[in-house]
Amino acid sequence: METGFVLCEPYAHKCAKEVLCGWLRAAAEFAGYDKYAGISPVSWRVNRDGPEWGVHMEYPFTQENYDNGYCVVWDEQGTDSSPSFEQLSRLSYKVAAIADVAIQHKGSISAVFEVVWTNPLSAEKVDFYKRVGIFDVFEIDATLILAQTAPPSQLNCITHIFNGERIWHIPREVA
Repeated sequence: METGFVLCEPYAHKCAKEVLCGWLRAAAEFAGYDKYAGISPVSWRVNRDGPEWGVHMEYPFTQENYDNGYCVVWDEQGTDSSPSFEQLSRLSYKVAAIADVAIQHKGSISAVFEVVWTNPLSAEKVDFYKRVGIFDVFEIDATLILAQTAPPSQLNCITHIFNGERIWHIPREVA
């Protein structure tokens, strides 16, 4: 899926995001609409149908889709899915951040995953997520995703940040 958000993205990073997104969507589809889905350490109530099941890859955040610490999802603003970078540019929307994978719950983004290939999640992005009311932020190493031979029952995240505070962190060499 070509979105235009990342022009020089390494193929391993792109593939790892697609695989992670596929695992989360499969978990949501298996649970079914209005049921709880999850792959530890994240769970959510599925309130969208397929094919995305409320799991979005390269989810854009702009000044226009959040207000007062609450991030309204794009499909509740009259779009069928997340707009592309080009669409946002044509509308003169300023992209504030792009989550590698975002999970939607009850009209807002409840959790995001940042897939780490070369650069860890920045403090600025953590602060942004806290400001817009996204409490669960997970960092996961792309190599750990790509090393799997089947969908996991637990994601080997290297960091969990809750409400802007690091809950746990496993150094990448150990993870």
